[in-house]
Amino acid sequence: MKKIVNIKNINRVPQKPGVYFLKNKTGEIFYIGKANNLRSRLQSHFRDGKILQAKNQNLKPALIEFLITANEIEALLKESIYIKKYA
Repeated sequence: MKKIVNIKNINRVPQKPGVYFLKNKTGEIFYIGKANNLRSRLQSHFRDGKILQAKNQNLKPALIEFLITANEIEALLKESIYIKKYA
């Protein structure tokens, strides 16, 4: 089951493997990634603030949707499926 959090609430994301989707303010997915530790990986995206300073508003994240998986291999497989589905 997918869950959604605001980018300000990254600390609510569990420290588990999974797939994540960065969405703009209109809810469009513009990035799909996988992680062994979702919280740590998402925090690394926002650590230096570069992604938050996107000039194109369609690439500025507003929401994070994530799906917890059993392990990193399952996350890799699901990431591939979702990239093919949404690309």
